[in-house]
Amino acid sequence: MENMIIWTSAKVENFSHNSEKFPTVKVAVIGDALVGKTSITQKGSSDTFEDITERTIGVEYYRFYVKNRSSNVYLFEFCDTAGQERYSAMLPAYIRGVNMILIVYDVTNRVSFEHVEKWVTMAREHNEKAKIILVANKIDLLTIAESKGKSVIHYHEGHEKHLTLKMDGFKDVSARGDNFKDLMLFIGDLADGLSFEKKKMGLNLNPPLTDTYVEENQCSC
Repeated sequence: MENMIIWTSAKVENFSHNSEKFPTVKVAVIGDALVGKTSITQKGSSDTFEDITERTIGVEYYRFYVKNRSSNVYLFEFCDTAGQERYSAMLPAYIRGVNMILIVYDVTNRVSFEHVEKWVTMAREHNEKAKIILVANKIDLLTIAESKGKSVIHYHEGHEKHLTLKMDGFKDVSARGDNFKDLMLFIGDLADGLSFEKKKMGLNLNPPLTDTYVEENQCSC
């Protein structure tokens, strides 16, 4: 049994189950350095936020569950990647094996937004099948940054960018909590369209959550 948190439409709570019973969705989180990738992955795995996080060296993994709006439960494994240029050579190896890719930019840093197309190109070059979601981070700092004269990126710019680049979704969030549950539920819903091994497909857990294994993936609820 592994004790991790689970995101649901109602609340976030501890969830102790055998992770082998649930489809695993592998997600690479990529983008420029200092856009908040680590804060997003830590928020997903612990529902906590730290003002100061150490820079990621190489990659780090975080795991948690999501129960989506169809009551399907998925185990998410987030791969938090370093954004520094010197680590770029290792990214393709991690991108190739994932189901989804979150491309993160900082709404108070226009350069990180301008680099989105570069990250999309890399993602598609090394994984044609992965769902790609654009994530605008640090929306809680938008007003302050704008008042200081910084060139900030508003919602409509990010939304237009994701449409232009034909990405699979766009969410604006803050790792402090703004819209974060919506992002978790969105990727949970998106997971319904993925292909998994037959033994791990279609587990539907309506409340209360159950630990019963269902043969041949048929729900007993």
